[in-house]
Amino acid sequence: MNKVTDGDDFLPRSIMCLGFIGAALIVAVQSMEFPTGSAAAAPSRPRSHPSALPEEGHSTPRALPSSLAAVAYTGLTDSLEVALEPLLGVHRSTLFINLSERQVHLYYGETPIATYEIAIGRSGWETPVGEFEVINMEVDPIWQNPFTGEVVYPGAENPLGSRWIGFWANGEQQIGLHGTHQEELIGQAVSHGCIRMREVDVQALYEQVTLGTMVVVRP
Repeated sequence: MNKVTDGDDFLPRSIMCLGFIGAALIVAVQSMEFPTGSAAAAPSRPRSHPSALPEEGHSTPRALPSSLAAVAYTGLTDSLEVALEPLLGVHRSTLFINLSERQVHLYYGETPIATYEIAIGRSGWETPVGEFEVINMEVDPIWQNPFTGEVVYPGAENPLGSRWIGFWANGEQQIGLHGTHQEELIGQAVSHGCIRMREVDVQALYEQVTLGTMVVVRP
């Protein structure tokens, strides 16, 4: 009588065990529930590009065309680095203010991050043209009327809105980007030299600049 040795029996038994293990794994995987929604979704593209069409309602950062997928990823990385600039102690972001277009463009290096509509200085109070840098920033600034000396504290009637990003001063007058309680005037030349922005826009911009950020103002 031929007897099957332990060595001859090892391979068939191993194959059977692997088969049972594989079947168990398939059942386990099929019974698992995977999350849907934000966890499974691809990261959204950074919203902004000067050539893109504006969204309805206000000039929040604009979406990049889908044909620029590679740039979108780069822009997302740049947006994060812009937000970290205050911690990193660097100033690679730049604000380009185009007075004729009534727009301010935020760039990180050469990558466009966001574009916002603005109001600019009126005749006789033109916004200064040149290259500057952010010299002071305030949340809920206090405004003093330069003609009457009246002080207006933070609130719905404060002409500076909720944010101030100053980039020019001569000892008497200061110029900067700020919010406004008259958003219907955005796009016009109505200020005393400052750059007015919608509240939602200036709040978003405030988080993406820091002291020392370059500000380039062009006609």
